[in-house]
Amino acid sequence: MNTTPLRSLDDVLEAVGRMPSLAGWRWRAVAVWTLLLLASVLLQGWWLSEQWRLPVTVRVSPDGALTMHDAPQELSHLNGQALLGVSRQLEPNPALRLNAWALYPSERWITEPADRAQFKAQRTALAELTAPTGPHEQDVYVWIYPEQGAPERVLLSPMGWWGIGGLHAVISVLAVALACVGGLVWLSTPTPLSAAQAVLALSMAAGLSWASCGLVLGLATPPDWLMLDPVMRWGTELLSVAALGYAVLHYPTPLGGRVMTVLMGAGLLLVAAAGGVWSLQGGPWWLPQATMVGLILAMVALMRRAQRQQAHPVRRVLILFLSVSALAITLISVALAFGQARADLHLALARYGVVAWQAFAASLVLTMPFLARTRSVFQEFSWLAVSSTVAASLDLLFVAVFSLGLFTSMTLSLFLAFGVYLCLRRSLLHQLPAGHHLSREHLFERLYGAARQVERRPDSLTDAVRTLLREVFEPMELHWAALPAAPQEVVSLKGQGTVLLVNLPHADREGASGRSLVLRHAQHGQRLFTTRDVRLAQYIVRQLEQASRLDAALEQGRSEERLRIAQDLHDDIGARLLTLMYQAPNPDIEDYIRHTIQDLKTLTRGLAASSHALSDAASEWKRDLSHRIDAAGCQLSWHASWDEDVLLSMVQWSALTRILRELVSNALGHAQASHIQVQLQLNDNTMVLRVSDNGRGRAPDTWSHGLGLGGIRKRVKQLGGSVKWSENVPCGIVCEVHVHPFMAATVDTDSLPPIGSD
Repeated sequence: MNTTPLRSLDDVLEAVGRMPSLAGWRWRAVAVWTLLLLASVLLQGWWLSEQWRLPVTVRVSPDGALTMHDAPQELSHLNGQALLGVSRQLEPNPALRLNAWALYPSERWITEPADRAQFKAQRTALAELTAPTGPHEQDVYVWIYPEQGAPERVLLSPMGWWGIGGLHAVISVLAVALACVGGLVWLSTPTPLSAAQAVLALSMAAGLSWASCGLVLGLATPPDWLMLDPVMRWGTELLSVAALGYAVLHYPTPLGGRVMTVLMGAGLLLVAAAGGVWSLQGGPWWLPQATMVGLILAMVALMRRAQRQQAHPVRRVLILFLSVSALAITLISVALAFGQARADLHLALARYGVVAWQAFAASLVLTMPFLARTRSVFQEFSWLAVSSTVAASLDLLFVAVFSLGLFTSMTLSLFLAFGVYLCLRRSLLHQLPAGHHLSREHLFERLYGAARQVERRPDSLTDAVRTLLREVFEPMELHWAALPAAPQEVVSLKGQGTVLLVNLPHADREGASGRSLVLRHAQHGQRLFTTRDVRLAQYIVRQLEQASRLDAALEQGRSEERLRIAQDLHDDIGARLLTLMYQAPNPDIEDYIRHTIQDLKTLTRGLAASSHALSDAASEWKRDLSHRIDAAGCQLSWHASWDEDVLLSMVQWSALTRILRELVSNALGHAQASHIQVQLQLNDNTMVLRVSDNGRGRAPDTWSHGLGLGGIRKRVKQLGGSVKWSENVPCGIVCEVHVHPFMAATVDTDSLPPIGSD
C-alpha cells in the first residue's frame, strides 16, 4: 500500500489522465458535429428510400435455391416458388440467371475466389439490367422467371422510408453515437492518443453504417457501390486495427519496447493490406483475415505481458474485450469458410452475424471512454450481440462439418452461446466493474466499529474513513491530495474509473483549504471503480460524519450540564463551606475546610472549561497535589515536560485528574509513603505518566483490584492507553501510564480562554 504524503490534486489527475473536459467553443463544435452526423443519416436514408426493390422477397433455401415470398395479392401464386432469373425483355429463358451468391451483401465475406467472381458478375449484370434506358424513363419493369408457370412482368418501385426497416435505424443510431464519442474524445483532449481513439471510433462507425446500407440495398446495388464496397470494408477494418494498435501501446499507460513493437505491427498491417488487395484481385481470402486476427491476438499478448509487470484495471478490461472480439471473428471466419453446405445459414451469418459482431465491437469502443459510468443495459447489449454471433457461427459449423440436423445443431449452438454469455457476464460485468470482497455483515460490522470510534474520538474521522475505504476497496495506491477549491461532490470518479476521489473539506490537518483522499485501482488493480462504488463511499462518509456530528451534539449537551453543575457547586456548596471555615472551632478544622474549598475550586474550574491547555492543567495538578501532600507531611517531586503544548479535551483532563488523585491517595493512605515522585512527559505524540513512592507497598501482582484500581484502569482505557504497576527500588510502588497516540489539538494561544476564570 502506497501512502505517500500530501500531493496536489492536479498532479494526481495528471498521472491518470483527465476525464473529457469540454467548455466554450468545444461544446459548440460537438453540437455542430452531431447535427452534421444526423443530417448525413437523413441524407443516407433518403438515398436508400429512392433505390428500387422487387415486389417479392427473395430468400435462400437450405439447398441454395432462390425462393420468392411475401408477394402481393396479384402475384400470390409466386409464393414459395423458386426464382430462376430476371430479364428486361420477355424471352424464352431469363437473360440473367441468379443463384444464392447474388443475395450476399458484399464480396468481403465470400471466401472462395470463384464464388466472389459469380457475386460480382451477377450484381454487375443486375445493375445494368435494372438501369433506366433513357433520361425520361420513369418506371422500370422487369420479367421474373419462376420455376413453374409463365414469367411475370413486375414494376421496380422505390422501397420508400418504410422499406428501409427498423434494423437500419438501430444501427444508424449506434453509428452516430460512436462517431459522436470519437469527436468528443478528440475535442476534449487533442492529443495523439485521443486522435487514435477518434480514428478508431470514426472508422468503426463508417464500417457499421456501410454494412447496414449493404443489408438494406440487397439486390438493388448501384455500380459505383459495387466498386467501392470491398475497398470501403477492408479500409475501415485496417484503419480500425491500426488505430487500436496505437491506442494499446499508449493506453492506459505507455508500454515498453514500443519501437520494435510498432515495426512488427506495421509489418503485419502491411501484410494484411497487401493480402486484402490480393484478395480483391482473386487471391486467397484467408491470408488478410488470419493476419487481422493475428494482429488482435498480438495486442492481447502484449497487454498480458504488461499486465503481469504492472496490473491495471483498464488494461484487464481491454484484454477481455479484445480476446472476446478475436474469438467471435475467428468463429465467423471458420464458419464462413467451412459452412457452405447450408446456404441459408451461410447467408444469414454473412448478413447478420457479421453486423452483430460489428455492433458488438462498436458498442465496446463506445463504452470504453466512459466504462465506469456506462449503464448495464448497454453492456448487456454488447454481450448479447457477441453471443448471437457465436450461436450463428456454431450452428453453421455443426451442420456443415458434423452433419447434424437442424434442430440438434440449433439446440447445441444456443446452449453453448448461452454458456459463453453467462461466463463472460460473470467474469466482466460482476468481477470487474463492481462487487466487493466484504460481505454485508462484515461491512456493517466494520462501519459500526468505525462509527463508535469516531463517537469516542471525533478527531479520528479522517483515519476512520481512510481505514474503512482501504478495507472495502483494497486500492493499489492511497494518497492525500490538496483541494484547490471547495468540492462540488463528496465522492467522484476520475481517470475513467481508475481513481476514486473522496473529498473531506472539514478534515484539515495541514492548513490546506481541504483534503481529498485519492484511491487508485480497486482490488489491487483488478477492477475499475464504478458509480456503485461512489454510492458506497458516499454512504460510508455520510455515516461517519453523522457519528461525528452526533458526538459533537452530545458533547455540547454534556458541556452545558457540566457548566450548570459547576455553577451550582460554586454557588451553593462553595458558599456553605466558606461559612463553615469562618466558624471553625480550631485552626486544624479551618485548614481542612480551606483545602476542601481549594479542591472544590479546582473541580468547578475543570467542569466549567470545555478544554484545557496541558501547561495550565499541569500547573493545576501540581498545585492540587502539593496542598494534599503537604497537609499529610509528605514530600512531592514534580517533573513535567512536553515538546508541544496541546489542548486536552474534557474527557482527557477529567481522566488524568482522577488518575493522579487516586494514585496519590493510595500512596498516602495505604502505602504511608514519605516521598512521592510524579513525572509527566509528552513527546512524539506519546504521553507517559509515572507516579512512584517509597511506601510499604509490595507485590502489585497479588493485589485485588477494587474500585480504586479498577477506576484507574477504566480511565486509562478511556484514553486509549495502558497501565502497569511494579515494585520500586529499594521500596515502594511505581505506576506507569502509556498513551499512544495521544490525540489532542494544538493550542491556539490567541483564542484559548483562561482556565479557572470566574
